[in-house]
Amino acid sequence: MEIHWRAPLQLKGFLKIVEMIIALLALSLVAGFTATNRAECNWWNGTKVCQITAKASYPYTIVNVTYQPSCEANATSDVLSGDYKQAAEFFVAWGSLTLFYGIIAILVYMFATANSKWEWVINYLILVDLVFHVVWVLCWFIASVEWAVVQNEMKSYIKTKVIHDKYLANSCNDTTYNEPGSYAQAAIADVFGFTSIVLWGVNIFWVVIDTSFYLQWKAKRSSSGEYNQI
Repeated sequence: MEIHWRAPLQLKGFLKIVEMIIALLALSLVAGFTATNRAECNWWNGTKVCQITAKASYPYTIVNVTYQPSCEANATSDVLSGDYKQAAEFFVAWGSLTLFYGIIAILVYMFATANSKWEWVINYLILVDLVFHVVWVLCWFIASVEWAVVQNEMKSYIKTKVIHDKYLANSCNDTTYNEPGSYAQAAIADVFGFTSIVLWGVNIFWVVIDTSFYLQWKAKRSSSGEYNQI
């Protein structure tokens, strides 16, 4: 059996590799992301009363809180619910499926395109690939939009509902919030998600021009043009 070793270096194969790398980065950032908010509570005279830290890690079903009721008291831990796992798990799952599908597609490019007697199989697989590309664009769009919405909701929930309303509302006159840069990681993951939409959308064009109906249309148009010239 012949193998087309240069298939991954051709445009469709190369785009698949890029899509897999982007998907790996996106799912890794979401799965490794920890939403963190810290706050310090102060009296009007400037004396710090307490400090509180709230964290939520993948799959974001709970929020771990560590706080001091007062500066003299020992730190206390608490666990609250904060279920945001649906959007996070869908994002990570779709990134994983992208890796899986990318590997299969590259193997098909390498084996199927090297054997001319598999032409009917190739024509069928190209149509399947086209359908998969449309589905992938749609699902990456859903995953990216949902994650963008959820990360903002989670940030607001931890800062307002958890830190301020539950723990600090009645215990201080002034609150200073310190939000570490961990939310940048979530935003970068979303950028990779929207980048995947663009890559899969662009790749639709290169799949379409390989379909049998497009090639037949192109050949018919070419022959019609030659006939008109005569």
